[in-house]
Amino acid sequence: MVSVFVSVVSPSLLHFLHLVLCIANTYFPGNCLFHALSDQLYGVQSRHGEIRSATIVYMREHADFYKQFVDVHPGGGLRRNPKRKNAGAFSSSFNATVPTPEEVTRVFEGHLAEMARGGTYGDNMEITAFCRAFNVDVKIYQRDFAYMVPVDHARPATQVAHIAYHVSL
Repeated sequence: MVSVFVSVVSPSLLHFLHLVLCIANTYFPGNCLFHALSDQLYGVQSRHGEIRSATIVYMREHADFYKQFVDVHPGGGLRRNPKRKNAGAFSSSFNATVPTPEEVTRVFEGHLAEMARGGTYGDNMEITAFCRAFNVDVKIYQRDFAYMVPVDHARPATQVAHIAYHVSL
């Protein structure tokens, strides 16, 4: 079965039928990834909170690995996109300052705190942590292709979770 983290199934997802997979919708914005993974791991979506929590714990326990993927802006704050009329001009100078370890830790802990709240969308970093925490490969299907997020190349996964990402228009 493919757990689809979308609100509406469209004809573009019908290509899964030849894989002998069926589509299970998830309807919870921001929780859809964890609902889909719960559906694949346990056969029910109701255990999404456990999966979210275990994924966050795994990321915290392996912080040195996951910190390298957070987007840190030295000095704090984010640079806003310029208004359309100013898009050709730089609104601020380029900052090549390397973030301090404290800044990286602050941003990483903020990311984990945000992820701990329901309604926060997960991404590839959380999928990777899920794979490793649960020893499960995840195969992600999109409209025109699919790809595998492996647990680890050195040890085989106990199962494969099939999820599809599809945005309804």
